[in-house]
Amino acid sequence: MYSPSKKKRKFDKWILKAFVLAFVLTLVFATISDTVLLDAGWILAIVVIAVLMVVTVFFDMIGTAVMIADPVPFHAMASKRVKGARNALRVIKAQNMVTSICSDIIGDIGGILSGALGVGLAITLLSEKGAWYDPYLSIFVSACIASLTIALRAFVRGIAKKRSQKIVWRMGLMMIPFVSESKNKKGKKQKTRQVC
Repeated sequence: MYSPSKKKRKFDKWILKAFVLAFVLTLVFATISDTVLLDAGWILAIVVIAVLMVVTVFFDMIGTAVMIADPVPFHAMASKRVKGARNALRVIKAQNMVTSICSDIIGDIGGILSGALGVGLAITLLSEKGAWYDPYLSIFVSACIASLTIALRAFVRGIAKKRSQKIVWRMGLMMIPFVSESKNKKGKKQKTRQVC
């Protein structure tokens, strides 16, 4: 029997898990970036910011693809025992959690850290030239990073909308080493085939 209270408890638990996951990931990413950039030059700072931006837009693309993917083709693929189809269905079934982790948690963390590193980059550039801190340079660098990130996220979301099925299926294939195949009643793995 459907119970609204159970659904609410499950939702509350996910909020807590999302908070803890975001907190831990922020600590990890911030520690790594600070360690790498400690006494580093502006070239390395740009590389780290670029990596964060790529990670941000990549996971945003995954989150968008999972949210709009149609499960019907994967049901047909799973009935034909196509490799990765059942895992793709698992991903779509958990689309709210997957989208929240990829687009919201990782995406927002990457955006925030990129902006913070942009300020650090401005300070590094000024210190190498022996100049005092200039807030206008920091604002300019942060604006460039934010606008570029937004543009890239819009671009990859367009790709995700056009190729959502293929992206989710690729995720299903990548999950195979970590998620066991469905088994039949005899306990043997079902034979699967690869789609070209």
